[in-house]
Amino acid sequence: MYTLQSALRLSTLSLLLATSAFALPRYTLEDLGAALGVALNASGVAAGSVLPGSSPQQAARLQPGTLPQPLGFLVPNGWISLASGINDAGVIVGLSATDTIGCCARGFRLTEATGMQLLPTLAGTTSQSQGVSINNGGTVVGFAVIEIPQGETMVTVRRPMVITGTQASDLGTLGGLEGIAQYISDAGDIVGESQL
Repeated sequence: MYTLQSALRLSTLSLLLATSAFALPRYTLEDLGAALGVALNASGVAAGSVLPGSSPQQAARLQPGTLPQPLGFLVPNGWISLASGINDAGVIVGLSATDTIGCCARGFRLTEATGMQLLPTLAGTTSQSQGVSINNGGTVVGFAVIEIPQGETMVTVRRPMVITGTQASDLGTLGGLEGIAQYISDAGDIVGESQL
């Protein structure tokens, strides 16, 4: 008689025996430098950030065999920028300071041709927005921090958004006030999180 515990052991053993008949994938680790990669495209180019010496954290393009390429800021002498998404064309999205005092950061889109450009955002955005992911069609998802009425007061919330071309749209939530869109597929399917 098998107990649940012995059945699990038997399944694990049969899985090990089945996989040993096939070659397991081999991976190669490559040093991308003093950087944090958070997104990867089909060509092996990563988007992330670097902390270059005493300079502020910067969005960066990371490629095997080359030094991390800091991407700068939306404003000169910005205090932070972070890359969080990249598509197969190498278009990078993230957030960058829009001031020099640590107040505000907004979403950006960066291409080789245009450099870093401010992303559209939702009406009422206060201090922050971010492009989190971009698909191969160029559609961006992320969030914007906006003020909305709650009873007789205004509250600051993070709202999920999608950006198509020059238009940002609020995706709504599952009933709560806040959410964030975290990934968009090439088919346009979006995943994220939401308050209930």
